[in-house]
Amino acid sequence: PALAERVRTGAVTGLSFGYRATGVKHRHYRELTHVALIEVSLVAQPMQPLARVHAVGDPNCRPTNVLQCVAG
Repeated sequence: PALAERVRTGAVTGLSFGYRATGVKHRHYRELTHVALIEVSLVAQPMQPLARVHAVGDPNCRPTNVLQCVAG
């Protein structure tokens, strides 16, 4: 409940993605062609500045589709 309130008020909006690279191309750089998502965590300061929570749905909503509460 405390973390949910911090997200609702905008105090915590960062996201951190944990993944395993399952497909990689090696060039002058490493290109990830496929990844397996392992986890998504809320963080105060994400490594990627654009990885943010942009909408918070109604905490009392019980959707059959996860986007129903966010979209309203």
